[in-house]
Amino acid sequence: MVGLSNRPATTATPTPSFYLGYLGDELTAKSWLDLRKQDDYDDRAFVADLVAGVLTLGVTLSQGILCLALDCAANAEDTLKLQERGMRDQRAALGCS
Repeated sequence: MVGLSNRPATTATPTPSFYLGYLGDELTAKSWLDLRKQDDYDDRAFVADLVAGVLTLGVTLSQGILCLALDCAANAEDTLKLQERGMRDQRAALGCS
């Protein structure tokens, strides 16, 4: 993906992202968590796609990577305070340092 950095976390232009590295399994290339705003996210459509098998689990993140990704996403410029609080609470529940 053009414009994405291999740095662990960036909330800077052109694309705010979190570099996950090589995750393995079906994901054989470098992977990033895209932190751009999504105006059209619909959780009901997402769940329906999961139930229908349109979306399937490809890989599970390690707790260490998930903790770092949550921290990066909590610091993204368009993250609302309520969202940030939820991510920080989840980090605490996971025992992130």
